[in-house]
Amino acid sequence: MISINLYQAGIIDERIDFAETWNELDLTELHAISRVMLSDLQEEVTQKSIILLELIKHRAAKKKIPVEVIQRIDPEDLTISGLPLVDFIYASNGLTRQPYTTIKVPADISFMNRRFGMIGPKDDFQNLTCGEYEAAEIIFLQFKESNDASLLASLAAVLYRKDAKEFISYNYRKSTYVTYDHEAYTKYFARLDHHVLFTIFLWYNGCRSMLPVFFPTLHEGSDAGTKDLMVFTKCIHAAAGPKNGTRDQVRRSGLLPLFFEMEQEAKKAKELQAEYDRRK
Repeated sequence: MISINLYQAGIIDERIDFAETWNELDLTELHAISRVMLSDLQEEVTQKSIILLELIKHRAAKKKIPVEVIQRIDPEDLTISGLPLVDFIYASNGLTRQPYTTIKVPADISFMNRRFGMIGPKDDFQNLTCGEYEAAEIIFLQFKESNDASLLASLAAVLYRKDAKEFISYNYRKSTYVTYDHEAYTKYFARLDHHVLFTIFLWYNGCRSMLPVFFPTLHEGSDAGTKDLMVFTKCIHAAAGPKNGTRDQVRRSGLLPLFFEMEQEAKKAKELQAEYDRRK
């Protein structure tokens, strides 16, 4: 968090806190960013200007600075001098702090005021399973390709569930694995405002973008722009075996522990290759 000075002679001379990173943005600010990114505004500088003004107005309101005072500041002067403050938003997405630990979604239309709670994943994909990531990745890549807003509800339905229900559970009586039917809940998430769903997308994208940072060797040479919807499914198939169990057992395991294990194996393989090349 940084402190910035709002100054215009005879109008305002105040210092306010301002975010430096995605994780310092509060929910109101994330919603403002989502609205702008979902708008028809194409030029980045225009988007940045609106976001900057929205964030400043929000931070000023938290300090009890009347909105009329902010409105009297020349917006052109403010954006010209202040645009670098929001560069981090467009440089990279580092949002890993979960904006919605729980979220209430509207129930059936016949019960207009009724909502029920859904529980989301923890920060940084801490408790995300491989099965959840596999299903979410397919939807994520589809959205990146098509920009079909309906897919945002599907993504949220994968990530959020009632009563912390397992995404893939084992039915001991039938000796079978049961995958959670997230599509049955997509219609409920579709009733949420688009900017709320897009905020969930931003969080998922932020956590996803940190995986190559945490596991650099594993991601060496990987194509970040891949359009292969089954890319992680192939990783699950490769991980299955005597050590990690069946594919469904891998899907029930934690994503980060699997990536850590694969990172260590990738490092060993790299070291062995380097040693082999030295001896040639």
